[in-house]
Amino acid sequence: MRRIQENQDSRTKLIYEMRSHIYGNWRTCVTYVFAELKIADYLLESPKDVAQLGNLTETNAKVLTRFLRCAEGLGFALRDPLTEKYSLTQLGELLSSNHPASQRNAARLNGAAYRYGPWGNLLDVLKDGNCRNVSPTYSRGSLDYLADKPECLEVFQLAMTELSVEENEAIAKSYNFNRFKHVADIGCGHGSFIKKVLELNKSITGTMFDLEATLNSMHPDAANEKTGFFGRLRKKSGDFFKEVPTDCDLYLLKNVIHNWPEKKAEQLLRTIYKGMTACGNNLAIGVKRLLIIENIIPEGSENDLVKWLDLNFAVLVDGEERTLEDYKTLLKREGFSLSGIAETPVGRHILEFKIAAP
Repeated sequence: MRRIQENQDSRTKLIYEMRSHIYGNWRTCVTYVFAELKIADYLLESPKDVAQLGNLTETNAKVLTRFLRCAEGLGFALRDPLTEKYSLTQLGELLSSNHPASQRNAARLNGAAYRYGPWGNLLDVLKDGNCRNVSPTYSRGSLDYLADKPECLEVFQLAMTELSVEENEAIAKSYNFNRFKHVADIGCGHGSFIKKVLELNKSITGTMFDLEATLNSMHPDAANEKTGFFGRLRKKSGDFFKEVPTDCDLYLLKNVIHNWPEKKAEQLLRTIYKGMTACGNNLAIGVKRLLIIENIIPEGSENDLVKWLDLNFAVLVDGEERTLEDYKTLLKREGFSLSGIAETPVGRHILEFKIAAP
């Protein structure tokens, strides 16, 4: 009887584990809405009851009550049974706008219709071999798709900053940037990484290179690079599929390659090769380097986040994470050879490439 009971208990545990996977999308949606409605911001001001939150968020109080029960279950807020007011938890604070490690825009991005919707058609992606028929960002990329959607573009850029801000310093300290004079961050977004590099390496100068709309979408407070870095940081707009700066000895691609289909990735690398080998400056080609800063798909069967990110890129943009061998093969085709690898404490790898010998 004991063995039968143990088997039943084990099966029940497995069933509940499976149901947590089956209904995991519910948690994603509650997290997205909690962030989108700025509930964490309102609760940071002071505890509030459902009526107050309903007025502030312009939502139906009855449905909001049911929503908040679930948000409380996720650990975002706590309800005081005496006052019937909700207060924010330490976990919930991460969904507030001004938290130093805020994840609010990351949650808003992941729940946005153009990002969340395609996952519901994962079966079609597997059958078709690409996301052409299910994702609006297929082949165009997120920035092109969002070019005429300024509010969504701002959320995207802020989310990218949020997702990288905690890792930037660890990555910047994992590589000797002082070997170089001028570093170009290609596809820099709002430039949080290159700013950290320049902050830690006082002898080098830098260029933020991205689309004009991306550079112009920066918050006004972030536009003081000349003052903050004493003229060491400049902004240059352009399309990295067509051109990149030619006066640099170090080129960065951080979280860029994985966003594009194979043909686009090859085109980008050809553009960088052309920029690195351009004549007209005093920098020897042999000293120039390209850094690919990405996750590397690990060997083995463990449930690693990189494998999920890889599938996410397949669903959204036909991009991909890669193994080390994949990167070596891709770069070799475009005229580069691997010259160094640096691991970081945050899981990213820094792959250093040089122009391959003829």
